[in-house]
Amino acid sequence: MVIVQGVIFILILVWASVCDIRTRQVGDYVSVMIAITALIGVTHTNIPAMLLQALVVAAPLVAAALIKPGSMGGADIKIMTASAFMLGLYRGLSALCIGLSLGIIGTTIFRKLRKKDIKESFPLVPYLAAGCAIGFFM
Repeated sequence: MVIVQGVIFILILVWASVCDIRTRQVGDYVSVMIAITALIGVTHTNIPAMLLQALVVAAPLVAAALIKPGSMGGADIKIMTASAFMLGLYRGLSALCIGLSLGIIGTTIFRKLRKKDIKESFPLVPYLAAGCAIGFFM
C-alpha cells in the first residue's frame, strides 16, 4: 500500500508543479487529492494526530503569508498542509525545509545566470514538491 500511496502522491505533486510553472495557479482539488491519498491504509484513530501535525507544519507558512501579504500563494500553503497530513510532523517539517531551501538556492542561481531580478516572485510548488518527495522516502 505504501508503494501505491507513494506513486499517487508523486504523480499529484508532478501535476501541481507543472500547473504552477505554466499558469502560476494550482487548483484546490490538488490538495484534496493529496489528503485523500494520505488516508490510504490509515485507521480513523490516526486522523486527529495527522490533522494536528499538518497544522503545525502549516503554521510557519501561514505566519509568513500574514506577516508579508503576497509573499506566498494559497496553493503553496494548502499543498504543504495536505502533504504534511500524509508525511507527519518530522517528515513534513523536513520536506518544508528542503523545499524552501531548494527554492531559495535554485531560484537565486537561475536568476543570477539569467541576469533577472532576484526579488521577483517565483513558482514555489515545484520546490515544495521536491521536498515532499524526498520527505516521503525518508
